[in-house]
This record gives sequence, structure tokens and C-alpha cells, in this order.
Amino acid sequence: MLMIQDGHPKAKGVGVLCLSDYFKADEEFRQSAFRQEPDLIVILMNKLFGINSHCSPAQIENVKTAFLAIVTHEDAVDKLADTKVINAIVKVLCIEGWLDLEGGPGLLYRILSRDAKDGVLTKVGVPVAKRIIYKLVRESVSGDTTSLHQTQAFFIKLCHYEKLYAVMTSYQHTIQDIILDALNQPCCRQNAITFLEQIAKDETARQLMLETWLITRVAKLGEKIIGKKSALSVQRVLR
Repeated sequence: MLMIQDGHPKAKGVGVLCLSDYFKADEEFRQSAFRQEPDLIVILMNKLFGINSHCSPAQIENVKTAFLAIVTHEDAVDKLADTKVINAIVKVLCIEGWLDLEGGPGLLYRILSRDAKDGVLTKVGVPVAKRIIYKLVRESVSGDTTSLHQTQAFFIKLCHYEKLYAVMTSYQHTIQDIILDALNQPCCRQNAITFLEQIAKDETARQLMLETWLITRVAKLGEKIIGKKSALSVQRVLR
């Protein structure tokens, strides 16, 4: 763990490979690992993929494989529902974005599906996915302006994963309500408009999110609340 937490980027890769081998092979080791480090998954997420503390890019695929072997193991997968883990996933993968918009969403999807070849989300994966999507949308309309582009682009990228799209479809009214709530708040309004504009530019995301009732509500807000100048931005969403 010291190699992962405090080591050189290349040492982190070696450390997680060793940890993964022991973790897979020894039940007693797995139990001991979580007793000693209850936040093991959070630590791995931050120290392997964090923007300021990550593994060597040259080792990334091997590191991902080793990391997934740990977090998707049957003795670890229930811990994905822990709030600290969900917060770490959103912060590291969705907001910081050291992994690009291919690598980040891809790794998240493999976590939620336990790296299964058919990509089916697990019983744990579905509720975890909903909580992650909820936090991601919140960040996309009310987060730090320096990370808005990253979080909004991450959400749109997730729409292109078939199994996640199905989860989003069942959860879309909650997502839409978050956006509408943001449109009603002056501090979040412009962020929400930008988010809707980005959604409108992507065919898959647009089909999921821009239902007639939502477009009607947005148009009314554009007229009654946002004002003439900002209403022009809303009009770009409606085209």
C-alpha cells in the first residue's frame, strides 16, 4: 500500500499489481485489507487515477485490470454503494478527469458491470449508477465552473453506453427535474443552459433528455424568468 499511496507513478503500478494478486488469491488477505483500510477503494481511486497523484500512463491498462480485479471481487463489490466510494468515483473520474473521455467513462462502466463481457450492470451496479448520475448532473449544473465542461461531457459520454442509457431512461425525470431546478436559480441558470445546449448537440443524449414537456418548460422559463438576453441561449437548445 505504501507503494500505491506514496510511491513514484511507476511504483504505484507495481504496487497495485501485487495487491491484486494477493487480493484475488487469499480470502484472509481480503478481509485483512478492508479491516486495515476501510476506505481501500477510495484510496485506490485517488492514488491511481487522481489528477495530482496517479499511476504512470504507460502502465494504465495493467493498472486498470488490477484495480478492477479488486473492486469488482465479490468480497468488495458491495462496498461500491458506500457514499465515500461514490463521491471518490465522481470526483476522480467525472470531475477531475485525468483519464480522458474514453478512459474515464469506460472504467466506470466496467466497475458497474463488474467487468462482465456482456456489460450487464449488476444488482449493486444499477443503484450505484443512479447515485453517480445524480451527483454528476448536480455537478453539471451547479459545480465549479472550471470543471463544468468535463462533467457535462462525461454525462453525455455515458449516454452512449447501452446499459447505462437504460438506467438513465428509467431515471430521466429525476435528471430533468435537477436541470429545471437549476434553471430556476440565478446562480445555476447559465450552467443549466450550457448543459442543455451540450445535450442538444448530441443525438443520443438529446433523445434521452429533451422530451416535449421539458422543452415546453424550458421555453416558458426562457420567457418568464431568464429574460430576453438569456432566452436567446435557450432558443439554441430548442432548435
